[in-house]
Amino acid sequence: HEGNMQRFIQEAQVCAQLQHPNILAIHDLGVLETGEVFITMTEIRGDSLQECIQQAHAATSNGQWSVGQESWNLRRLITIFHDMCKAVSYAHKHGVVHRDLKPQNVMVGPFGEVLVVDWGLAKVVSVDDAIESVVTTRSQSDAHATVAGVIYGTPAYMAPEQTSGEKQVANEQTEIYALGAILYELLKGTPAYDGKSVFE
Repeated sequence: HEGNMQRFIQEAQVCAQLQHPNILAIHDLGVLETGEVFITMTEIRGDSLQECIQQAHAATSNGQWSVGQESWNLRRLITIFHDMCKAVSYAHKHGVVHRDLKPQNVMVGPFGEVLVVDWGLAKVVSVDDAIESVVTTRSQSDAHATVAGVIYGTPAYMAPEQTSGEKQVANEQTEIYALGAILYELLKGTPAYDGKSVFE
């Protein structure tokens, strides 16, 4: 599918330009003899932030934090969240919004390394004071711009205005909302919203 192909290529181009220790490194992008496009990236090992949250909250009792499986506790979760925020801030300074921030898209490695992953829905936006704006094939082509009425993201972490599908609504502020939703889940152990659709 052409749209999926363009998003796949843009993900590689975005990550390759965002050189940050908390953003997945892309090493190569190419086409196989069969015509399939591939990305070569750093191998990811570890657990998602969602799994870490579940492990930490499984060890709590009567509202009291204690050390859970793999030594997960509130302090470690906040440290992961801080690293995640640094990656998102870096991306914003380079004119990129992730558009699908959620605990499942943050990986924690065996040595505590934190990676924000799955940049397939990322949007390159114009930023007046960007340090060095990211440029992708898709961001330079109006034919591949997000169309009005299309909703991208995961409903439980989307700012209310995102659910309308308005073309220019994804920005740094909507990402801050997503970070707040993640912080809520980190502290409470469950998402702020549990509906199965945008409307719920």
